[in-house]
Amino acid sequence: MTKNQFQVQYLMMKNNKEMLTSLLMFVAALFVTIIAPSLLLRYVYAGQQLLVEPKLMEYIPLVSAVVACLYFVYAIVGCLIRSKKIKLLMNQVEMMSDLDVTAGLNEDEISELEAIVDEAIAKKKPIRKATRKKTVSKTRK
Repeated sequence: MTKNQFQVQYLMMKNNKEMLTSLLMFVAALFVTIIAPSLLLRYVYAGQQLLVEPKLMEYIPLVSAVVACLYFVYAIVGCLIRSKKIKLLMNQVEMMSDLDVTAGLNEDEISELEAIVDEAIAKKKPIRKATRKKTVSKTRK
């Protein structure tokens, strides 16, 4: 595998990891929304008589949902950027495989081609410089 193929694999793995983390953030936000208010009522406001719901109870679901949504947007933007990079790297990999001259050739054919090239280089004749004849222009009187 080439360096570009490894990068493509890494970026795809990172995309999967980010999306999984984003889903886990939503699950965590759901648990915080469900569990945090009951824990606060049980331990923080245990000895108090509450006539009005504390503002903290209203903000916990809001904050957890906002954090989960912001992380989701961050993950989506990151995945889109990595997807563009993956597409670019895949195009480079395809171009490199198209340019591979030895694709489909076995060792005997490659050594035969190398021998032909070596032979052509050895027979190369030096380039002769063309000699110019000096011509004298005649002028009419």
